[in-house]
This record gives sequence, structure tokens and C-alpha cells, in this order.
Amino acid sequence: MEKLLGKISWRKEEKHLSRKFCRVVGMMLAYLVTGIAVFLFFRIVIPQLISSISSLGTLSVAWANTLGPKLYAMAEEYGLLSLVAGIDAATFERMLNTASEMLRSFSETITSAIPQLVEWTASLATGLLNIVLGLIISIYLLFSKEKFFAHIKKFLYAFFPQKGVERAVEITHESNRIFSGFVSGKILDSLIIGLLCYICMFLFGWPYATLISVIVGVTNVIPYFGPFIGAIPSILILLIVNPKTAILFAVFILALQQLDGNVIGPKILGDSTGLSSFWVIFSITVFSGLLGPVGMFIGVPLFAVIYSLVRQLSAWRLSQKGLSTNTNDYASPEHPIL
Repeated sequence: MEKLLGKISWRKEEKHLSRKFCRVVGMMLAYLVTGIAVFLFFRIVIPQLISSISSLGTLSVAWANTLGPKLYAMAEEYGLLSLVAGIDAATFERMLNTASEMLRSFSETITSAIPQLVEWTASLATGLLNIVLGLIISIYLLFSKEKFFAHIKKFLYAFFPQKGVERAVEITHESNRIFSGFVSGKILDSLIIGLLCYICMFLFGWPYATLISVIVGVTNVIPYFGPFIGAIPSILILLIVNPKTAILFAVFILALQQLDGNVIGPKILGDSTGLSSFWVIFSITVFSGLLGPVGMFIGVPLFAVIYSLVRQLSAWRLSQKGLSTNTNDYASPEHPIL
């Protein structure tokens, strides 16, 4: 917002707004937009999520109670019972009762978690002092960020070699470019996908539009695996309500992810990481094993920084030896790179 305000000219003299004015107004607008987003989330999204989870728990119990007779009648109609030796109605009923008890236990767990969620939300209000302090600190950091950067560089130049400090500054800027470009772009991309999912589900009249859209949007933050992680539980939720709706949703989410992967994602993210598809999958796999769910999200930009440093170091070492830095020159003449 500060950059946008800085481009505005004042009247015909082409006098731009002062940096201080752009900084202050840009900060105010940023906090205003953030506050509105947080308010709408707790005012609209959270109540709908609680309502959807409650109704889903109730529906799963009713579905479990009617599942046994339906499956047994279907198995008997198609002669499936004869495939298993010694099975009878009583045994089959006991198996289904066990499954029903598991579903009831699951629904009770979900229902009991709702009061805890409300209690957790109330406890956030008690941390108002921390929120206010964080807000004040963020204002100081945003308003005086150039001064803090200058202090850090001044300290580094005083105690470390100049070339090493300049190289560290370059690496920091490159890391900031990769992380900010990927994280902000991926969050915006996931927000768009979540909104598109909600709008389409609302127009089609499909149930649990808010709950499923939140699941799809949040999991979409994870590259490659995110769409599958979000689609599977969403399809299972709709499968409880209506199998036909679940199938239609599966087709819809496949089309939506194709739109995201081929149109929306590339437009927003571009080539912010500089990694090929293989290295993206590799980084997610490795860092998810090291850092868990957080690693699945930050693994790609973190590995992109490491990859960039290794590539630059390799190029420098090759140039010191008078060798080519072109990868194609190191492929076998009999088997060139495709």
C-alpha cells in the first residue's frame, strides 16, 4: 500500500506524496484491512464452521444407525454373503454395530471439542495485553524499518569483514525475495481457491460449503500434496450426506485444481522459487519429515534458498577452475539432456 500511494501524483505539478505520509497512511490501511479480515473470520466463518461440525456429528450418528440394514440388504441382494464362508446376519450385524460405535465415538469427540473451542476463543480475549504490545511493536518496526536495517549493517561492518557482510546482505535479500514471493503468493492463491470453492458449492446447493471451502483453501497452501489432502476428507464428508454429491464434488475439485495449477497459480506465483517440479516434491518430502506440517509449507522456499546458494557456490568454484557452468556441457554426448 505504501508503494501504491507513492505512485500517486498530486495535481498537475507531478508532485508525489511524501514518503512519511505514504508510510503512515499505508500502515493505517494495512491494519484496517487486517482488522476487517479478522473480524469477518470470527464473525462469519467460525460460527458456520461450528454449526457445520455439529450437524455433521449428528448426521454421522443417524447415518451409522441406518448403515447396517442397508449394507446387509445390498449384500444379500447381490449374493455377496455367500462369498464369505460362515457369515450370517447376526455376525454381519455385530460387525456393523462395531463400526457404528466407532462413528458414534467420533461424533461425540467432535461435539465435546466444540465447548473447548469456545473456551479457547475466550482465552484469547484474556491475552489482550499481549495483542496490544505486539501491535505497538509492529508499528515501531514498520515505521522505522530502514533505521533498524541500518543499525544492523553498521554493527556487522564494525566487527566483520566488509566483503562477508556484503555477501550476507545479498543472501538476505535473495532469501526475502523467495520467501515473501512464495508465501504471500501461495496464501493469495489459496484464498482465491477457497472463495471459488465456496461460491460454486453455494450456487450448486451442496451442503457444508463453508467447512469444505475452508479445508480446501487451507490445505491448498501446501504445494502438490495440498489438493489431495483437502479433497479426501471433503469427499468423505459429502459421501455421508449424498454419494452422488460426493462424486460431483470430486469432479469439480479436480477441475478447480487444474484451473489453479495451470492458470491461477502460475499467474500469481510465477517463478518465485526457481525450482523444478522434482525439487519441489523432494523439498516437501524431506522437510515434512524433519519439521512436520510446518515443513510442508516452508520446505519449498527454504530449499529454494539452499539450492540458490549451492548453485552460486558451484558456479564460483567452476569459474575458479576455468570450467564451464553450463549443465549441458557435463551430459554424456551419447545421452544428451532431453
